[in-house]
Amino acid sequence: MNFRAHHLSQPLSVLCLLLSSTMTAGERLLVTPSYQLKMDSRCAEGEVSCAHYTLQGRERHSGEPLMLQGRSMHTTCADGETPCRFLGYRFDEPERSFLITEDGLLNIYHGDNLILHEQGRWEDDAVLEREGDQ
Repeated sequence: MNFRAHHLSQPLSVLCLLLSSTMTAGERLLVTPSYQLKMDSRCAEGEVSCAHYTLQGRERHSGEPLMLQGRSMHTTCADGETPCRFLGYRFDEPERSFLITEDGLLNIYHGDNLILHEQGRWEDDAVLEREGDQ
């Protein structure tokens, strides 16, 4: 490869890396009185409905770890198929379902029974790192 081709390939590599990193919606961190939860989307940015979320976290008092797969939840538009208004996220495991709203409300169900209802707050990485150091 000559100097000119090598010189041009570096910016192209950087551009490809930047574009690939913007293809995911990223992470969201929710802290409630009982849980510390990190959600990560593996869907393309701008994708309205996403079925590829990962929820990782821990129960704050016992330290019990949590790792679930989930999806976003939306109402449907008048056609009955197109996703409309965003409602939140849903993560299921055999015994429990975790529903998280955009305003940080965490509801945990055991079957049809609501077993936990907590208001949380969305945070950034720096806040969680400080809490982990304490």
